[in-house]
Amino acid sequence: MNCRSGFERVGCRAFGRGSRKAEDFLVVEEPLEYRIAGRPIATVMRTPGCDRELAVGFLFNEGYITGPEEIGAISVCSSGSHPGLGNVANLVPPRRRMARPRPAPRSSMVTSSCGVCGKRTIAEVLAAVPRLSRGPGPRGLPRLDPALLPRLPAFLRSAQD
Repeated sequence: MNCRSGFERVGCRAFGRGSRKAEDFLVVEEPLEYRIAGRPIATVMRTPGCDRELAVGFLFNEGYITGPEEIGAISVCSSGSHPGLGNVANLVPPRRRMARPRPAPRSSMVTSSCGVCGKRTIAEVLAAVPRLSRGPGPRGLPRLDPALLPRLPAFLRSAQD
């Protein structure tokens, strides 16, 4: 297995009895779009790593393939409309063989609190999200006021009532 890590090392400021620079790890969660011969099938959220294996498991469990003989290759690459994402797993069937259509459509909708799972493509996900302007943080990311962080759980709870 050649899996990349689902963690990213980030610089941050630790607060408490004063401010100091620190390093921490964040768990990364990103969309992964499944395709067969270039045709979008579904998009799921996952912690990156072992994307080929994850794609095989999904395609097997959903009935698109029944075994390894139906896999020519699985390429993990960027999507044409969003080349910076690199979150597309495409099953390339072996020569003279095509993955068969799924035997029956899902009887329930796939969803998550963020709304990504169940979308067919990453482009559908991004079309529903307003684009963030570049922030003052590293790599253009937004910078959060540290005083906001301890108030977030109460804010989220009140928004869910």
